[in-house]
Amino acid sequence: MGNQLVENYLGVMFVGGPDQMDPGVTAEVKLALMYAPEVSYTGVEPGATFTLREGPEIVGYGLVLSRGRESMSLPFRPDGESSRSQ
Repeated sequence: MGNQLVENYLGVMFVGGPDQMDPGVTAEVKLALMYAPEVSYTGVEPGATFTLREGPEIVGYGLVLSRGRESMSLPFRPDGESSRSQ
């Protein structure tokens, strides 16, 4: 058997950082884990690397510097549902 590459696609939303970023520019941003806790984000830990995609296009890449454990309500979810049941 050959080697197998597996990528996990996890939904994130930018919630902090510059309003606009130019190609090749480095920035620190804050991302919300959109589908937690329903979807496991256990691999999103300091030191992990990631590729940021918009559809099939790679638009960035990065390194997880830290992960907060706080829970926050997101303004919306792509499926139209609220992020947390009240």
